[in-house]
Amino acid sequence: MEEKIIFKVSKNKLLHHLQRVSKAVLDKSTLPVYTYILFELGSNKTLQLTGTTTEIQIETSLEVVEVDSSLRFCVDKSIINILKTLPEQPVDFEVTRVPDPADSKNASVTIALSHSTGNAIIPGMDATYFEKMKAVTGQSFKMPIESLRRGLSMTKKFTGTDALKPALTAVFFDLKEDHIVFVSTNGAYMSRFKDNSVKCPECKSFIFGLSAVNITSSLIEGISGVEVEIISSESNVSFSFLEIIVTSRLVEGRYPNYNSVFPPNNQIEMNVDSKYLSSVLNRLLTVANPLVGLIKLESGMIDSTLSTADEFSTKAAKESIDSGSNIEITIGFSGPQMIDILSVINGNAILAFSAPERPILIKPEKDEEECELTLLSMPLMLK
Repeated sequence: MEEKIIFKVSKNKLLHHLQRVSKAVLDKSTLPVYTYILFELGSNKTLQLTGTTTEIQIETSLEVVEVDSSLRFCVDKSIINILKTLPEQPVDFEVTRVPDPADSKNASVTIALSHSTGNAIIPGMDATYFEKMKAVTGQSFKMPIESLRRGLSMTKKFTGTDALKPALTAVFFDLKEDHIVFVSTNGAYMSRFKDNSVKCPECKSFIFGLSAVNITSSLIEGISGVEVEIISSESNVSFSFLEIIVTSRLVEGRYPNYNSVFPPNNQIEMNVDSKYLSSVLNRLLTVANPLVGLIKLESGMIDSTLSTADEFSTKAAKESIDSGSNIEITIGFSGPQMIDILSVINGNAILAFSAPERPILIKPEKDEEECELTLLSMPLMLK
């Protein structure tokens, strides 16, 4: 039996919500229905939108102005490009679902969009085979959205890419009764960000995949003054805020004992402006071996020297900086890695050493209130 639904909705509101869920919609899939956005309309005048890759799912909802019945159908992402060209106005939809007489589980879907100056026909698909990820049940805790954004921004760029070590391609949420720790590493450098303002009683730690981290980061950008509810189970996690729910499968496996990697006695310290040091390193890297980016640091009691050379010593560069250490040391490190590390530090950075072959610790001179950021970089061998 043919089904038809007519509804009206604000163009700007619909576009805003579609752009959110489209972050989890595939361009290609073995199941074509997952290249579409799911629309679910109910008699309560609420339109629920869902996009999913089957690994990550985004749900959001908005009110429609007029709706005469309920229906579940899928809409092609091209609707976003159409709406982008329209000024703010109410837009009308007429959706028709006609069952396939040869197969009751299939149906054709026609979507007609009308606006003030014309209309458009948008590709649609039946939603019978669009399976949403199940709602996550388990222990939950809440945190300010600013705290989540800060924790992800301090760690997401330090993950690895080795598919054989999936835990290292993700951000670890280490949940404690009186704080939370965000951790990431690629084996060569590591970021550990502790937030003492977030309490996670009776919650189990989890490993959050980088794709989901990036999608979540983009969704929470610019939002403030709200709390995020985080619910995790053995296999999934969900983040709920405003009218948005992000659900993701967790990375399986055990995260390494990250605390054991951080040396406890790096007593040689150097205090330097992070932006200034980054600019010096960028200049030196123009002549360094691009495969390694080796930088040699010779830190004295008054000032320090940074130098590099290419593989065949045909090009070299050296710069002095007005920043000494309390004990002299000569050590090698990766310039590109150090620039990445310094990019998350505002103001002065403290570089702490113990020996040329031991890890380097990098911290901000002043942490944000109730937060502790510590980064680690493995040294490189000098000739």
